[in-house]
Amino acid sequence: MTHRPRKWTPVLLAAGWIAVSSGALPAAGDIAAVGSEVSIRTSGGMKIVAVRRPAAYSAQTPRLLADPSMIVAAGEPVAAGTLSTPYPRPPLAGFSPLVAITTSDKHQFDSLMWDHTLHDAYTGNALNAPADQNFAIGIFDSGSVVDLVAEPWDAVLGLTGTYLTGNFFPIGGTGGTVDATISKPIGYFANGLSAIDASSGLLDLTQVVGHGNNSLLVAPEIACGNGEALTAVLGTGFVSFFNTIIRVDTPIHRDVGGDDVLSPSVQIQDQSITLPVYPRKMSMTFSSGGLPATTASYYGLLDPWTDEVDIILPTLLGMGSGMIPLGGYFFATIGAIEGEPGPTNPLQSMRVLVDTGAQSSIITPGMAANLNLDLYNPDFTVDICGIGGLTTDVPGFWVDYIKINAAGGALEFSQAPFVVVDLASPDGGQFDGVLGMNFFWNRNVIFEPVLSGSSFLHLSSPIAFAYGDFDRDLDVDQDDFAFFSLCSSGPGIPFSAECTHVDADDDGDIDQTDFGFFQACLSGENVPADVNCKP
Repeated sequence: MTHRPRKWTPVLLAAGWIAVSSGALPAAGDIAAVGSEVSIRTSGGMKIVAVRRPAAYSAQTPRLLADPSMIVAAGEPVAAGTLSTPYPRPPLAGFSPLVAITTSDKHQFDSLMWDHTLHDAYTGNALNAPADQNFAIGIFDSGSVVDLVAEPWDAVLGLTGTYLTGNFFPIGGTGGTVDATISKPIGYFANGLSAIDASSGLLDLTQVVGHGNNSLLVAPEIACGNGEALTAVLGTGFVSFFNTIIRVDTPIHRDVGGDDVLSPSVQIQDQSITLPVYPRKMSMTFSSGGLPATTASYYGLLDPWTDEVDIILPTLLGMGSGMIPLGGYFFATIGAIEGEPGPTNPLQSMRVLVDTGAQSSIITPGMAANLNLDLYNPDFTVDICGIGGLTTDVPGFWVDYIKINAAGGALEFSQAPFVVVDLASPDGGQFDGVLGMNFFWNRNVIFEPVLSGSSFLHLSSPIAFAYGDFDRDLDVDQDDFAFFSLCSSGPGIPFSAECTHVDADDDGDIDQTDFGFFQACLSGENVPADVNCKP
């Protein structure tokens, strides 16, 4: 199969922010020989569209990274020209969990019933029949506070005319805002790409789950970066009531509208179904601005003369009909150190939003200061495109050490990439950044949300991929070679930040030596690569 850059760019909303998505593999290209064009979704109303080294950055300086466990002493010698990392090094971009989304007219007929209703199969009549043909590719997004569909996909899903209220809800980020239209209550259904029949291209409506009586947002068409269009997203009002298994070891290809779409397997299922057992699980804490949440509901004003409800807030997590819903988010606490650990440089605690919709991770300027990072001398810079336009030269850093505590044993990382963005706290509490899926790029995960108890992100052992399988579709082929070529820098010349896993020999460049490793692992299109083929 030939998998092109994704045409779908799902939306990500949290506390009034919106962010843009891309496919699983960043599409890189030369930019004046100092960086590369990419399409990497991150949180906070942004998509990374370019990555650059600072002009003064001449080469990767070989050094031994500090190991907080002191297993590797700071003075231990390193082989010349080799960047040594005591722990795995995450890439800049992780996976994108894509889903097929369709709609129905499922709603409550009692005008005082504002809560959503949960369904384990498609229910109601299609807004734009037939529902098995008229669907959109969106994203499973735990960082989004609301379900959203963007033009022109609103027409595909039938969210036009009488299904819209005419009331607006502002969405946006640091670059500006747009007004999204609040829909009338409808049914919103989804599941992973495996629900699309590979032969017919039709969506199997018996495999989708969802919620009815759901008032979502319809956004105007928004183009960002390379002009990709926004599509749709499942927010926390949807994803908080199901368990979801995301398997990177089972990539799914589907031809949708002439485009080849690639995603990890996504299985959204009832919370009563037994989950697979993974060796680790990271704790998540649910927060809804200090108030409990038991359901998801919209909010409106009742006209006493007509008994009609004027909906002024879309469906969000909250306490139920008649109560103003505030939405909700899932947070985790991780640790970070920059530089040599010690009494004067302890592990810094970070409260981060767990965002399955973000391929990359973020730290706030305040957290960057706590880590003694020099914002005027970053390791790399990125250009970020949001609703309000393009922001250039946003600083990025490789943080020396990250620790994620988990039942079954902590996960530890070296040289973890973060982009520094000033984001407001979604829930009003401490907020130090966003934990994106780049930390779990080679693990199956289970998102197990609980609104009134312990929530977990279950983590499998690392999945083995052959070197050169950069799009993680289990073969090493021409698509992977195209990415290798665009990452190639030449001997002694530093590569762009999204290309760290292409540097087979960890010498800070991507050259003929790395190409030799790539040739050795080449399998061909649709031919499973040898997962033991490593540098």
